[in-house]
Amino acid sequence: WYDSITKKMRHPTGMIEFSMKWIAWYSKLDYIGWWRFLDRCQRKIGCSFREQQTLELQQRCIQSYEEHVDIVKRTVPADRLLVFNVKQGWAPLCKFLGLPVPDRPFPKRDITKGLTRDVFKDLFEEKYQANFRPLLVLCLITLLWWTTWCCVCRRLCRLHARPG
Repeated sequence: WYDSITKKMRHPTGMIEFSMKWIAWYSKLDYIGWWRFLDRCQRKIGCSFREQQTLELQQRCIQSYEEHVDIVKRTVPADRLLVFNVKQGWAPLCKFLGLPVPDRPFPKRDITKGLTRDVFKDLFEEKYQANFRPLLVLCLITLLWWTTWCCVCRRLCRLHARPG
């Protein structure tokens, strides 16, 4: 839990942040609300994943998280609580919800790993191409803007360079 979450909880900066905001806007996702939610969760368990991670902070985060899980297990009635790991697949989730198990595989893919490991392979796989559409639109808009700007600048430079 700790290793996975520390990689995902760092607030992006610069071009990465801009790209994420663009993708969120394009996909109608609440980017600011997401980060506020993550900040509230971090404060609740006494963690800050934006700070340099020390052994003491790591131990405090893990202990707080485990205490929170124990409180939830003690508070919520067992028949109303599903302790679930995505590695378990559809069966326990569907059983808990009283639904049939779907015919398709359980979506176990962590797109944050795909974005750092196999992003170029994913560009050509149909099932992942929807993840890249907002980025493609952003690139096309940027290219169009840049081309227009260059043409306008060249035209203005020619006008000002003419004698008379």
